[in-house]
Amino acid sequence: MTRKSRRHVRGKNRTTTQNSALTRDEEEQKTEGEIEDTPTNDDDIARQLHREALSVLQWHLVSRTVAKFCETTLGRQKCVSLALKNTREECEEEMRVTSGILKLLSRRRLRSGDGADDDASVSSSSKSIRNRRRDYGYLDGCFEGCKDARMFLEGAKKGQTLSAGSFVDVYTTLVAMEKVCDEIYIDDDASGADDDDDDVKALRKATESLRACRDDEKVHAMRKEIERCINVDISSGAIRNDASEDLAQIRSNLSSTAKTLRKTLNDIANEMAQKKFAERAQIVTRLGRECIPMKLGSAGQLKGIVLATSDSGATVFKEPEEVIALNNFLSELKELEEMEIEVILKRLTSELKEVADVIQEALEVGMTTADLANAKARHAKWMSGSRPVFMDSSASSSSEKKVSITNAQHPLLLEKYLPKLPNFLGDDDDENDKQKAWEKLAPGSFYDENAEEEIDSKQGRTRFDCRSKIVPINFHIDAEATAVAITGPNTGGKTASLKTLGILVLMARAGMYLPCGGESSEHGQQILPFVRTVACDLGDSQTLQLGDGGLSTFGAHIRRLKRILESSTEDSLVLLDEPGSGTDPREGAALAVAVSSAVAKKSKLLVLTSHFEEVKQFALAVDDNDNQFRVAAVRFDVENNRPTYELVWGETEDSNALSISRGLGLDGDLLEEATQAHARMMELEMRNTKKREQNSDASLDEEDEDANLADSLRLEREEQRLRFTQATENFERAQQLKTKVFRETNFLRERVNISKERFEFQSAQSIEEAKSRCETAATLEEVEEIVKETFPEGFYMNARGEIALEDDGGNASEYVPKPKDKVLVKMLGGAEAEVVSVDLAASECTVRIGSLVTRSPLNGVSKATEKQVFGGRK
Repeated sequence: MTRKSRRHVRGKNRTTTQNSALTRDEEEQKTEGEIEDTPTNDDDIARQLHREALSVLQWHLVSRTVAKFCETTLGRQKCVSLALKNTREECEEEMRVTSGILKLLSRRRLRSGDGADDDASVSSSSKSIRNRRRDYGYLDGCFEGCKDARMFLEGAKKGQTLSAGSFVDVYTTLVAMEKVCDEIYIDDDASGADDDDDDVKALRKATESLRACRDDEKVHAMRKEIERCINVDISSGAIRNDASEDLAQIRSNLSSTAKTLRKTLNDIANEMAQKKFAERAQIVTRLGRECIPMKLGSAGQLKGIVLATSDSGATVFKEPEEVIALNNFLSELKELEEMEIEVILKRLTSELKEVADVIQEALEVGMTTADLANAKARHAKWMSGSRPVFMDSSASSSSEKKVSITNAQHPLLLEKYLPKLPNFLGDDDDENDKQKAWEKLAPGSFYDENAEEEIDSKQGRTRFDCRSKIVPINFHIDAEATAVAITGPNTGGKTASLKTLGILVLMARAGMYLPCGGESSEHGQQILPFVRTVACDLGDSQTLQLGDGGLSTFGAHIRRLKRILESSTEDSLVLLDEPGSGTDPREGAALAVAVSSAVAKKSKLLVLTSHFEEVKQFALAVDDNDNQFRVAAVRFDVENNRPTYELVWGETEDSNALSISRGLGLDGDLLEEATQAHARMMELEMRNTKKREQNSDASLDEEDEDANLADSLRLEREEQRLRFTQATENFERAQQLKTKVFRETNFLRERVNISKERFEFQSAQSIEEAKSRCETAATLEEVEEIVKETFPEGFYMNARGEIALEDDGGNASEYVPKPKDKVLVKMLGGAEAEVVSVDLAASECTVRIGSLVTRSPLNGVSKATEKQVFGGRK
């Protein structure tokens, strides 16, 4: 068996870098691009709206940021779109898993004596990369060597022999899993008792498969056997000599035979070189056999076999006959070596098959969970995050909070100002590059201000240093509130506030810490409601697909609002950005009030932005058991003519569009004209308001008239309804009559067809009899008499012996022939003749048939055309 004949399972690319794991643009939430067919029920609509919301809120970008903290291929693949848990219990359990990593990190620092304030030690240039990285995350460095070995495990379960390199990947993965498991269970293993902390318990429960794999005796034996048989320090793998006794013996023979062969060839090569039969003393390999290069003209001086010739033809590669037996023996030994390696790999594959399920579960579940939890913990430290809690479902009083978030900043905005994340966190990235990257991220490290890749020195190192760049906002919504209306100037941050709240809710559902809270615990708990779905209408939803009702931004918003109204439930968070915009302001305001009120009654929480004064007044006025609105506003600095981006609760704010436009550099003269126009419109509005008040009294007198008119209209409507009922009944009778006539008409048509077929069949014999009698007739009068006796009225036999209608091809009574016209003469049996002359006064014409000339009445001739015949051809 040759090397080419063996087929070992081996991936083309054994490792996957971060970039390849994250190149998933086509998978972007299946939201706008990958949106499915039209949903059929409210649940489907809610799920589709939720997918669209994930895209609008850019959840995939937050997920990819977390992916940069992952250290395994499987972990990065899971982070393409972080999974959101479906129940509050699952979300809280996921949050405990993330917190468990941070708890273990704190314990290790306490054990090492570093404490929480270890900046100096971290920045030391002598600290190893493992320690540096593990100061930033608990399991950093433990995942080194972990591969996506699922393909090899599946191959082993199917009986496919793995290559030595595949076993190296399995081995390094087992080692990495053991390291991770040791770190997670370090306290339990040392004390022999279970940990009392709920977060650590949750982490260990989620990664229980790692411990089961580590403590499995067969898995441990498998790892030791791989290490004994294969040199795992070489990525491609090399079978060790002592992998089996037979292999050791074969390789010993190989070594001694190769030495003997080499010595013999060296002696011959030196002799050929001395005699000038070869350019120099040299030994080469051709066709897998050792040989000596000879000059073309001197090849005959050495007995042996020519194995090959050089491209130029000047050199011949010859195997001396003295070493043919040694070369043969060496080839046999190499073949035996390959066969024995195959036996060893098959044995290892068979042993791996027995434990493949245990290893695969530990890899797919335990290792991936640990990597994700570690990545979320590192992400939390990177953005100085706070652990959120979900609102108590029993909370109902105004003193309890549905949302209580302080100093919240959008994670995607923060990313620009926080320490830059390295892009090389893949499995095969250079360790020196990794060390440089993590030195930048480690707490207390310093930056080279001259390096191009460093952030500007004015930008903050932590979230709390970015407040001047990203203004923190607060959300304080009591448990009784069902909706919040945010008002304020354009570009003031209203939409950004919606997106921030939406992304924080999603992060909490994924078990992530939030970029909110303060540097101390004085800000209290960060509280959010648990919602199953998020629906939002933000930005421009216009499409250019006419079949989808496109070319209308307003239409797109209305369709989306309709879907939101249909699918909103008590487990929904709804975010609406300026509902009712894009149409007449008064109608838009009325629509915004109606939609907001309806959505607020159905959903857990509605948060909307608006410029409409009617929405502001409605939000301030409405307060009932099912619908309680709250207001907030983004402030505007009148003195400096710019928004402050602060979110203030319990207040409303004007839009200040003109001031904003001035701050954005719009032409001053144009703005002055707009200001004057606005003043005129405000004055006109005041006049209209006053006029409406004056007319209100008069309108009361008109109410009685309106009531009488309403009664009259009501009676007329009843009369119209009766007329409509009668018309409907008449229409139904007409339809029934039409159906009956149609049915009888079809029946009559069938009868006619049957009668016609019977006539044609019965007349066939009559036609033949008539033809025979006409052939024996002596005069035209006899022919006419035969035709009258044989054929029905209105038919005759033409000159071709076919039965034709008398008036077919034209109306004889209306036709006036002309000389030289071709006509059919009825008295001659429809024979074709030429008109000689026409006597209109006598209503006759003279016709010629061959040498026969005769006269015929004008109504006895017709224009010569193709005849409609029975029993003949057309």
